[in-house]
Amino acid sequence: MMQFDMDLGSVMELKLSKQYLTELPNLSMYPNLKVLNCKRNILTKLDNLPRMLEILDCKHNNITHLDNLPSTLTILECSSNKLTKLDNLPQYLESLNCSDNNITQLDNLPSTLKILRCSYNVLKNLENLPFGLEYLYCEHNDIEELDNLPSNLIELHCNNNQLTQLDNLQPNLKILNCESNKITRLDNLPAGIENLNCKDNCIILLNNLPSNLEYLTCEKNDISKLDNLPHSLKFLYCQFNQLTKLDNLPPRLSKLYCYYNHFIYEFAPTLENIRNYNSSIVRPDL
Repeated sequence: MMQFDMDLGSVMELKLSKQYLTELPNLSMYPNLKVLNCKRNILTKLDNLPRMLEILDCKHNNITHLDNLPSTLTILECSSNKLTKLDNLPQYLESLNCSDNNITQLDNLPSTLKILRCSYNVLKNLENLPFGLEYLYCEHNDIEELDNLPSNLIELHCNNNQLTQLDNLQPNLKILNCESNKITRLDNLPAGIENLNCKDNCIILLNNLPSNLEYLTCEKNDISKLDNLPHSLKFLYCQFNQLTKLDNLPPRLSKLYCYYNHFIYEFAPTLENIRNYNSSIVRPDL
């Protein structure tokens, strides 16, 4: 019996996924448990979680609230539940995934948070985000503005919202996905952006694109010209716009998708064909 207790005391990870559980077993027998995976059950609540728990994965359940979470928790995966709010989150939390719930607001997020995934909720704003946040995924909400974004932000995924502008983006940003909003312009983009997806908006002009940009997806807008594309650009997706020509394609460009525009060309607008055409225009007749 003593050996049995010692064995339980040494257990640091417990997997209880896909067990059709309606409640958790007695976890007090696992005093040193660090990782608990109880996803894909039919749980409605989580009571008496081990006080030393660091990682909790409870996604795909029917949980309505998460109270009294262990203060040691650093990673919380609670997506695809029935949560409407998340109050009193652990103060040392670094990663939170609460996507696919019914959350209306996220206030008082821990200052230690670096990754926030809150997509597919009913959020209208995200204010007072933690200063150290680096990755923000807030797609498919009802957000109308994103002001005062954290200065450490590296990736921003805010597609499928109600945004009309994105001003004051932070200089450390590398990836921006703002697809399917109501944005009319993207001025003063951070110089370090490498991947920009602004598909399906109301953009007319894309000027002063970042010099380090490698991937640009801008289809389904009202863009009539794309001049001065960055030399670093490798992939360009610009279908369904109002383009009539593509001059000065960057030398590193290897993928071009530009169908369904209003080109003057009398040939299929492939990368090779357009490059050959541009070369013939530039070269003097011999």
